[in-house]
Amino acid sequence: MAPSGSPRIPLRILDGPTQRTYAVAALGVLCAGQLFEFASGFVRGIARNSLTLFLKWTTIDYVFILVIALLRIPWLEIGRVKLIVLFVVALLTNCFLFYNAPILWAYQASPTRLLEMPSTSFKALTGPSFRDMGSHIVGKHTVHILPPSSGQFNQDNMCFCLSKYDPDHKEQLIPIQIRNAIPRYVEISRYDIDSGHITRRNVSERELIRKGDSGYGASDITEYFYRAKQTGIYRIEGIYSKNPQDVVRVHPGAAYVLPCPEAKLTSPDAQAEQCIGATSSSVLQVVGVPPLTVTYVKEINGHKKLSKVNNIQPEGFQSIFGAQLGKRAFTLPDQELTAVKSHQFEIPLDVTFDRPGQLAFYVETVQDGCGNIVKLNERAQGSKEHYTVHDLPTVKFDCDNSRPNLLLENTTSTMLPLKVTGQAPFSLDLRFQPFTDASAIREQKITLQSTQSAIEADKPGVYSIIGFKNNLCSGVVMSPSSCEVIQPPFPQVEFTTIPIHSQCGKASEVGTDVVAVLHGTPPYQLSYNVMRKSKFGPVTLLQKTDRIDQSRHIVHFLPNVSGNYVYEFTKLDDLYYKDIRFKKQIEQTVHPQPNAVFAASTNHHTKRCIGESVALKVDLAGTTPFSLSWTVYFEGVRNTFNETDLGSEYTIVSPPLAVGGKYIVSLDKIKDANGCIKTLDSPDVIIEVRRDMPTATFYVESNTSAKINLIEGRKAKLPLRLTGEKPWSVEYSRIEGDAKSTVAKIDDPNGAIEVSEPGEYQLLAIRDAHCAGEVSLSTYQVSRIGKPSISVNSDQVSFKRGNTYVRHDICQGSTDSVDVVFRGHPSFSVSYDIMFWSVGRGEVQQLRGDTIHSAFAVSSVQMRTDLPGLFQYTFSRLADSHYTTPNSDYSPSGPLIIKQTVHAHPSAAIRKYARPNICVGDRLDSEQLNPLQLDLVGKAPFRIEIAIRRESETSGKSFVIDDIQSNTYEARLPYTFAKSGAYHIDILSVQDAAGCVNNDLIQKNPITIHASDVPSIATLDNARHHCVGDILDYSLSGVAPFKIGYMYNGRHHEKTTKHNKVSLHADKPGNLTILSIGDQRNKCRSYPNDMTKEIHGIPTVKVEGGRVIEESIRSGEQAEINVEFVGVPPFEFEWIRKETVYDKRRNKYEEGRVVESNVVANIEDDKYSFSTSSAGTVEAVSVRDRYCRYPRL
Repeated sequence: MAPSGSPRIPLRILDGPTQRTYAVAALGVLCAGQLFEFASGFVRGIARNSLTLFLKWTTIDYVFILVIALLRIPWLEIGRVKLIVLFVVALLTNCFLFYNAPILWAYQASPTRLLEMPSTSFKALTGPSFRDMGSHIVGKHTVHILPPSSGQFNQDNMCFCLSKYDPDHKEQLIPIQIRNAIPRYVEISRYDIDSGHITRRNVSERELIRKGDSGYGASDITEYFYRAKQTGIYRIEGIYSKNPQDVVRVHPGAAYVLPCPEAKLTSPDAQAEQCIGATSSSVLQVVGVPPLTVTYVKEINGHKKLSKVNNIQPEGFQSIFGAQLGKRAFTLPDQELTAVKSHQFEIPLDVTFDRPGQLAFYVETVQDGCGNIVKLNERAQGSKEHYTVHDLPTVKFDCDNSRPNLLLENTTSTMLPLKVTGQAPFSLDLRFQPFTDASAIREQKITLQSTQSAIEADKPGVYSIIGFKNNLCSGVVMSPSSCEVIQPPFPQVEFTTIPIHSQCGKASEVGTDVVAVLHGTPPYQLSYNVMRKSKFGPVTLLQKTDRIDQSRHIVHFLPNVSGNYVYEFTKLDDLYYKDIRFKKQIEQTVHPQPNAVFAASTNHHTKRCIGESVALKVDLAGTTPFSLSWTVYFEGVRNTFNETDLGSEYTIVSPPLAVGGKYIVSLDKIKDANGCIKTLDSPDVIIEVRRDMPTATFYVESNTSAKINLIEGRKAKLPLRLTGEKPWSVEYSRIEGDAKSTVAKIDDPNGAIEVSEPGEYQLLAIRDAHCAGEVSLSTYQVSRIGKPSISVNSDQVSFKRGNTYVRHDICQGSTDSVDVVFRGHPSFSVSYDIMFWSVGRGEVQQLRGDTIHSAFAVSSVQMRTDLPGLFQYTFSRLADSHYTTPNSDYSPSGPLIIKQTVHAHPSAAIRKYARPNICVGDRLDSEQLNPLQLDLVGKAPFRIEIAIRRESETSGKSFVIDDIQSNTYEARLPYTFAKSGAYHIDILSVQDAAGCVNNDLIQKNPITIHASDVPSIATLDNARHHCVGDILDYSLSGVAPFKIGYMYNGRHHEKTTKHNKVSLHADKPGNLTILSIGDQRNKCRSYPNDMTKEIHGIPTVKVEGGRVIEESIRSGEQAEINVEFVGVPPFEFEWIRKETVYDKRRNKYEEGRVVESNVVANIEDDKYSFSTSSAGTVEAVSVRDRYCRYPRL
């Protein structure tokens, strides 16, 4: 069967990797089944010497191999040679597992002792009698007690119904519960409710529907179902078992199979379109056995609301079923036949439409008096009543009668907006009542095509909505249902002029007051212009609009320049009418009175410094030129000043204000060219003059000097004391260098200036918020603090170059330290890094450094000596109490470096000795023994000390070898092994040319040599008698390997072992005698006396001759149990009884827990019997004869 052609399964259907995956999965399932079959017998201790299992699994394996070969799976093709090899492997594997498996034999022989065998044991004995150890306890006798048989019809007292319309109720399954019997047929009777006729028929087991069968056991009930297709009252008249001995007792019971109840809704006069608030009448038609209960649903917009109608029954009706339907007892009716007949009812129902949307009205369930419930959702779709419920349309005016709608004089109509809800079109009834004639009422109908509508009003009056509807429903008129329309009066104005005469003469006028009387609806806006006549025509000086809230308004015209003026009124607005144009002019010749005021830009409350003067600008009005009188008031003294021949502007300049305090400047009188004099009341100007000057000085505490120390990279604050008003501007400079000045802005009178350079600083000038001041002539000295440094004294090192120091060499593991010297301000901290160069390889490693914290000028650094090589310590990141941030730039010549060389410890080791086992009396320096091979590491020459000690002794002998010039050495020590035992050879110390000594070599590389005496053998169990399957353990003394000579049942054997313990399996009866034992070279040999063991066979107990018997008895009967023995009497055995448990899934009995245990002793015969009346499985669990017991304890 060579692989040729394409795979049997095309690769387009199933690719190669998938085929291989399925093949491997099938192989895994096959192997799992074989291992499970093998392990089931292995764990239970049953001998699987089965030809049947062997042939079964060999056949399965061959079929699997042939199928794989025929499929021609890629990469799994099987040729003829491979096929033959696989057949042989499968044959051998199945023979091993299921036919004379040697591992299982050993397990059955001694399931506990075999596990205790040490790994050094060997199996010396074999034979056929060792293979059937699992057959010493065989046979079982199972007794079943047959329980009484019974049957029950409709055990849960359920009610049933049939309907020709509902496919779920065309037939019903009535339960029949039968205990401990298999029915041949069941006799069932049916009572016809309509005719009263009774029919009987025999129903065979085939006609019944079987649910399940638990068999005889704790739950020995079988449930059947009878298919009922006609209404009536059913009961069982008898149950007849297939076993003629079974008498099945029938419990009384009946099943009511009634017509299924029905219900539907009818509404002959109902309309599909309804409005909110409407009602409709429906009729609920119900058919069934009373009392009936109907559940109907009112579904509004997807939300269901359930309602029930209970106790639908004729008047005076008495139900035979009772209130608790699930607990009633069924009996055949006699006079109550009418109670199980169907009745028809019609129940009126009123439906109120109270919510808009989609409404469905239908019956959901109906229940009859027997408890049958029928869901009518699917069937009731035809009688399902659907309604569309519309909300009522609404209307109202979108107006406010406190703010009526306006119908202006220059317009023909106005629109009254409506707020409408509902479905268009709408019909609106409108009523109009004018204000002037209450009897002239007008009504009209208006059609609205949308919800966004308005009504046109062409006359003032009250418009009211008296009716509203759409095509579906009558509407609701909401508030406000009326709207007022008014026509406001047209605005008008009347003017009256009142001239204002001058105080200097009645003939001249200084202005006029115009009184405007307004008609209309306030507020008003009155626009006017002020013009002055000139030779070129009128010049407009002012255009203004006054907002007026009352009906009377006065406009004051007071020109400040003489001339002819025209006051022109041009436009009037009120609340409703806008831009009413008209022209009203009033002319007047004005001669204004003189006047003087401080200019608008003048600060009436100002501050000045001592010695400054003040300039105040004054605006003058009237006929030029003017004479002005003004006063200055200071500390109770008022000084008056006069100026003449002034124009329209003048500036008052005060003399220098040399005294601090409050000055008040007031305008007194003015006189114009006409000689008119006016006393002035212009607001005063208050001038506050500072009484002091701002000052600035450096602040120094008492008993201290004006100096400070500065750390490099930081700033120093020079404290100040300032007087005056904030903010201050302080100008200062450094005396040294370019002496460039700097200005600092300071808000705190106790502030400071910040400087970053050392030197002597002085203050130059000061100015506060208003005035310049004086500065002190003192200076402030700023000094810089020096950086810390680190060094090493010359006596600590052997060489120095720059900042690099070399310390003397040292051996590995020694203790060493170096002192470093700090300069600066304690306390100090310095960090250092360690670089390491290993010996020979030259590799550089960065090792973990450390940080030193010291309050003194000298500190000690611990040097590392744990590794051989060159160490370099680089000190960086130095800090002291002032320079707290670690800094690497503490020295201009670079960081401090210390170097030190650490020499490695010399080491020595003894190579593995070629002959670790010798005899007592041998010498290490003899030619027959090999010398000790020494390997030394370090710089030659070496000095080495070696010690030899017997293991059981506390002291030994040491040897010293000097002047070893190479790194390898052969040592022959003059030492004789006087006693047997283990001897340890250790190197105590080694020293090289560098003077480094290594004393830590003991137990690191020990060499052990065993000096052996004559070998011996001893049994670990002094008993003479043993049983087949026992393990005979012997201990061996001497030096392995050993050669043991022994005789078993007259035959001589020899065995060689490398271990100090040997175990022999006793697999058959007979005698075992140890003859001799020899050691490694077999030059010494011992012959022990009286080391013979007698081995006896394992006893056997057989229940019922080793067969498995099942027996069924009735209650009160007894079963006889027979037992046979094989062995040497007297016998003793223990038997148990297990309960039997029925496994429904596997449809068979399984053994359960142990319910009884008995021990029978001193049986001299090889046969024994006893009787039992209890159900269960009887089996033996142990047996003992004169010498042996099975199983072992």
